[in-house]
Amino acid sequence: MLIFLFFICFSVYGMAQEPLSMNQYLRWVAEEHPAIKEAKQRWLQSQNLLLMAKGNFDPSLNFAIDRKKFDGKNYYTISENQLTIPTRWGMKFKAGYDFTSGSFLNPLDVKPVNGQALLGMDIPLLQGLLFDEYRLILREAELNMTIQKIGLEQVENDVLLDAAKAYLNWYVSYQQRDVQNQALILAKNRLKDMVTSFLEGDKPTIDTVEVYVNVLTRESSLFEVTLDYTLATQEMGNYLWQNDQPVNPENYFPLATSELDPILENSSEVWIENTLKGNFDLMILRLTGNQYQLERKWALEQFKPNLNLQFNALATGRSFNQEFDVRSDNFLLENNYKLGLRARIPILYRKERGKLQLIDNKVEEWEYKTMDKTQYWITKAKQYFSAFEVLDAQVRNLQNQTNQLNALLDAEKIKFAAGESSVFLLNTREQKNLEIAMKFIKIKGDWLKSYYTLLWTSGQLSK
Repeated sequence: MLIFLFFICFSVYGMAQEPLSMNQYLRWVAEEHPAIKEAKQRWLQSQNLLLMAKGNFDPSLNFAIDRKKFDGKNYYTISENQLTIPTRWGMKFKAGYDFTSGSFLNPLDVKPVNGQALLGMDIPLLQGLLFDEYRLILREAELNMTIQKIGLEQVENDVLLDAAKAYLNWYVSYQQRDVQNQALILAKNRLKDMVTSFLEGDKPTIDTVEVYVNVLTRESSLFEVTLDYTLATQEMGNYLWQNDQPVNPENYFPLATSELDPILENSSEVWIENTLKGNFDLMILRLTGNQYQLERKWALEQFKPNLNLQFNALATGRSFNQEFDVRSDNFLLENNYKLGLRARIPILYRKERGKLQLIDNKVEEWEYKTMDKTQYWITKAKQYFSAFEVLDAQVRNLQNQTNQLNALLDAEKIKFAAGESSVFLLNTREQKNLEIAMKFIKIKGDWLKSYYTLLWTSGQLSK
């Protein structure tokens, strides 16, 4: 049994531990946490979606050949080869080379004996000239990549806030456990001295009982904070990862460094301004509004008639003999060309009107949501700043109380050593000091949580 108890104590207190500061910890979480890596994958996916959208403007080579032979006769051979180059201005440029042969060709398909090269373009004259579906897809993909990048920062910001709160719970319980452990050691030493004094006849039995009850009380308090520390340590395990594997948080202990004594110099108005600029919810909302504007632009474009012009300059073989002189018989628009004009005009525009009205409804909904969310985050910034100010004052007050109570306790110890005080009064002084020390640690933890929450509100925690 003794060996088992020794093993338990060694595993809890004898384990070699490394210090872990808040800044080290948050950098670690930002680099290794699976939720942040998951969000990064969504951002990488948006980059691939953008690449796909750009693919709509890729040049393409097109080859087609049709041939028919029957009963020893070459009915026809038709070969069409074309390079198409789309542009981001709605136009398409074409270059090709076609040749045909056979005894039963459609007159429309007949080409010169040595084939026919062509150079041409397709131009949308109305709908699609200033904006079209492919440009909409491209702009939306660019916007989506920006949103996913902000979404990645938002996830990182959220995870780091939860991680910071877990660290502070761990830090508070560690400090409180240490304070309670020191108090228990002090009470046990006093009990040992009191028993010695009792056996020598210097102290009455009741003083021994008083000190023993104090030991039992502090043992009970140590059990409570040890449980809090154990649970907080286990909670830390949700945020410590290395190479996609969880890390045992029992290998570390919290290290109090300068980041646990922050100084907040800005006013409430500055924090509100920072929140309006840097809050990820509001940033994504603004970009969502840009998405609606793109959709509305395309909806308005669809009210224009669909009128497309196709023009191909034709060659004999590979030789183009067109001229730009209007007086020439080979003027570009006079000979050796193919021209097409295609139009489509809806009569009632019900589809187009419905789509535009739907987008306008979404825009109005977005405006109300933006108003609501803006006021919500302004209020939150005010609340968190007020909480920080009150807790900051409370931390200073408790620090002052601690200094004054320490002075009173030192005086009580002097009186007790001189025989002018009692065990009861000394225990009372110590217990008051202990309560204030425990409260100071808890309030400082709450104060730090309010500070990190302020950073989170304005999107600064992930930066």
